[in-house]
Amino acid sequence: GESQMVQFSYYGLRDRSFRTGAVCIVDGGPEYHVELKGTAAPCKYHIDRTELNFGDIPFTEIAEQELFLQNPGKVPVNFNFNLSSISRQVLIDIVPAVGVLKPEEKQKINVKFRAGIPDQVYETVLVEVEYYEPKKLIVRGQGTFPGIVLGLPRRDEAAHRIALEAAAQRMQARLMDNMDPASITASVPGSPNAAGSIADRPRRADPTAELGRPPATGLRGSGSGSGLEPPLASAIEAGEDGQIAAAR
Repeated sequence: GESQMVQFSYYGLRDRSFRTGAVCIVDGGPEYHVELKGTAAPCKYHIDRTELNFGDIPFTEIAEQELFLQNPGKVPVNFNFNLSSISRQVLIDIVPAVGVLKPEEKQKINVKFRAGIPDQVYETVLVEVEYYEPKKLIVRGQGTFPGIVLGLPRRDEAAHRIALEAAAQRMQARLMDNMDPASITASVPGSPNAAGSIADRPRRADPTAELGRPPATGLRGSGSGSGLEPPLASAIEAGEDGQIAAAR
């Protein structure tokens, strides 16, 4: 009543198939023929989409799209959708996320997306298949917030315009109250602190001051363009020695 387990090992070569037989010989008993066959082939897979764009979607709703993962090879392959790189786990749900593809099998993958915020969402999911380098699956969408703007007629348009103007004046007054008085004074033309004011400009020397006469200020100009009235008009000239002579 004893049983013995026998194990057969097969070391395959790339894209090669083998078929043979083994004979089990039992002392004093019959011979048992065992057929052995095997095929070695590389893992292959194909994904039909590498980007899912859900477009505009209300940020509280869930949208769904699908893609297909296919195994065109001759050996089973394991696959996994890695969601560890996304910012929030509630954004994306994939079914099935893990599985095994049989040879020449095509698997439909359902992807559910919820933005969660009224903003642009851009996430990356890693598709891991056997020993291949993980492939990026881009999932994007725009979360929207429903809103409406109504332009209803006013009962009194004139009173509404007056109220708007009064509100604008109050806002302007509030801004002026919050400004620095020095900055307001400096911005007023002609003020003592204004840039380029008359008080800051250098005055020209009056030549009559050296002759003992009072400065000719506030005099009205004549049509001759001398700037002095005819009774006080003088011809002023400078000599070569730098002295000033006045002749009436």
